[in-house]
Amino acid sequence: MSNKRIYLVLAFGGAIVPCIIHKAVGWMLREVGNRERKIEEQFLKKNDQQMPGTMLRCAIQKVPEKSRQAYLKGKI
Repeated sequence: MSNKRIYLVLAFGGAIVPCIIHKAVGWMLREVGNRERKIEEQFLKKNDQQMPGTMLRCAIQKVPEKSRQAYLKGKI
């Protein structure tokens, strides 16, 4: 799957859906970050405020601690 396709899937992950879907989309975003950290950062900077908490927490598991705390506090 190309990065553009993954990005499109993630862009629509914030709709009103069950928590398990939020977790799955967060996991996919984290996997994108494993390959292309900048793509993950761009997505998070643009969408972190409207992302459900479960999705955000899953997505930032491998982000450095200082940045992770900033995302959780909405300071990025």
